[in-house]
Amino acid sequence: MDLKRAREDDYERCIICQDDKHEKLLNASEQGLTTLKESASMRHKLRERDVKYRLTIERIATMQDDIAPVWHKSCYSSFK
Repeated sequence: MDLKRAREDDYERCIICQDDKHEKLLNASEQGLTTLKESASMRHKLRERDVKYRLTIERIATMQDDIAPVWHKSCYSSFK
């Protein structure tokens, strides 16, 4: 029997790491969000090799359009 815990995404936390760091959260600009989604799409194609961001890629891919994500500058720089 598979007992995986349901994943709960908190969109008030960094969309990439979901951690509560002591780093300022930045609001996504339209261009920043486009870049984030494009990066997630490219990383999704490399899914087998990109295990570090597997949950992040899934979170971004399933994010509803009315969500205004936030992120840490360091996380965004590492992800894109």
